[in-house]
Amino acid sequence: RVTLQTLDVPDGVVVRLFSHPGTGLVVAMFANGECRTYFPRPTPAQPGNVLSAPFGRFRWINGATVKCQEYVVCSSSSSGNEEKKPFRDDNVQISTSKDHKLLVAYQNQVCVFDVAPRGAAGEEDFVLEAKRSADLVWTTQVDGIIRHARLSGDGR
Repeated sequence: RVTLQTLDVPDGVVVRLFSHPGTGLVVAMFANGECRTYFPRPTPAQPGNVLSAPFGRFRWINGATVKCQEYVVCSSSSSGNEEKKPFRDDNVQISTSKDHKLLVAYQNQVCVFDVAPRGAAGEEDFVLEAKRSADLVWTTQVDGIIRHARLSGDGR
């Protein structure tokens, strides 16, 4: 029998879930445009390499929160009238890099956020961090709809 860790996830529909294969960063995108990030932290081992935590080798801690609806605008008509639409699986792309940059592409806009964890890695990280907003690094708008967007390498 294994005890599973419960993540701090808000109510709402998850429209996209992404994890970086190298860093282990997990990003959950919700229909309201909010992205939550979660970072793995190794659990301390006892002498003899015996794990001291019930969750296995890693403990997931809360990372930055990105409120994409504050940065992304969707115009539904040629007149440019702004309309809030829910984020859906078929119209949003998310990706992360080795240096903890988060790319969000929605309709015709691309935003890159810095979601790097703050503070030293240690046992204090096992306490849930205060929710913080990610820093906007870069954004742009293109003429057409973005169908596929990914970060590569280290995101620089």
